[in-house]
Amino acid sequence: ITLWKFLNYNLHYTWNGTPIRTVFWETQQGDIWGFICWGAQITSTIFSGITQLSKIDNKFKKQLLSLSFLRYFIFLMQYTWAVFILNIPIEFSTLWVAISVMFLCISILPTVSLTELVIRGQLIVLLLTPYCNNSLLLISLSTIIWLVNFLLPAIIGAFLLLSFRMNQ
Repeated sequence: ITLWKFLNYNLHYTWNGTPIRTVFWETQQGDIWGFICWGAQITSTIFSGITQLSKIDNKFKKQLLSLSFLRYFIFLMQYTWAVFILNIPIEFSTLWVAISVMFLCISILPTVSLTELVIRGQLIVLLLTPYCNNSLLLISLSTIIWLVNFLLPAIIGAFLLLSFRMNQ
């Protein structure tokens, strides 16, 4: 039995009512057609999102963009402050590039809040180890920022919610 059972260039399928002409490969483990359809679905979703983005008011887009930059700048300053406090010997420009790459990776990777700490720690170690060999210090950096931004507000919110329910 060969790995490729057949290769057919003339199969027609539809996507949102539009016929699609594609290559269909079938292997012993299954077919690649699902992967091709999944890629088409992702591409279609991206293009529909881009067309929906053009319908939003430009003033509102500028406000959202400025708030996004403000949030990014605050996170960047938190990391810079933590590096200064922990006395990690990294230049600020190198740190800012590494943090930018980390934020890009975090936004691409699907995470849950609890696993985000581990992923942030691994990314920081991966990106900053060439500049600082102390992995424990780099993981501490990531943990401090996670504690300040996620765990501390969650604990405060839990206590506020508990006190609100006790008063009712």
